[in-house]
Formats: sequence, structure tokens, C-alpha cells
Amino acid sequence: MYGDEALLFAMKALIKSIDFHDDKPQSNLHKIQLIQQFMDDIIHKPHYCTLMGRSFESVSEELVPRIAKVLKFKLSQDIAFAISLSRSPNAGLASAGKCATTLFVDFRRGLILLQVSSTLKTALLT
Repeated sequence: MYGDEALLFAMKALIKSIDFHDDKPQSNLHKIQLIQQFMDDIIHKPHYCTLMGRSFESVSEELVPRIAKVLKFKLSQDIAFAISLSRSPNAGLASAGKCATTLFVDFRRGLILLQVSSTLKTALLT
């Protein structure tokens, strides 16, 4: 495996290995840091929605808010996560992503436009 496939494999393995119901995410600190680094890499790719969506396709919709909290996403990662989920073929994940995307647009419109990369701006405005 090379490139995006290796990144996707690593993300899926890390996501499956973390118990998002655990109230003490410190036990998974290194895994969480790796996911955050991988997400930074993914966000800068033109096909980030596909990569991120495929990375998180195995999680249940009930875990979506918990995932963002446990992984302590930056604003740009949070937005990319929501957009990617909103485009998921899984109806439950797509619904959770659309709700989160709507909240970001409604409450943080000015902040989003200032802090998000141009790739994400294009995705939000289309």
C-alpha cells in the first residue's frame, strides 16, 4: 500500500482501536495525536471528503458528536469532518454531518471564512 490507501488503512485502524465511549481518552493519547496529524494531511488534499468519509464509514451516527469531542478537532478539522460525513453514502452519518455543517454555517460564518483553508471555503460555498 502506498499514498492515500496507506493513510486510509492507518486511519481506519486507529479509529477502530479507540473506545469513544471511554471517559478517559488519555489512555489513547498517542492514537488521538496520530489521527489529528493524519486529518491535517487529509484536509489539504483535493479529495479530502472521500478520504475522510471512508476513514469514518464504520462508526455509528450516535458516536459522531463524541468522536469530535474525544479527538479534540481544530475548527478546520471539525468542519471538514462535518462536510465529509454530510456526503456519506450512509444515511445516518450523512444526517449527522448535515446537522453539524448547518450549525457551523449558522453560528460561525465569519470565523469559518477567516480560519478555514481555501479548499474548505469552496466546499462550504458550493
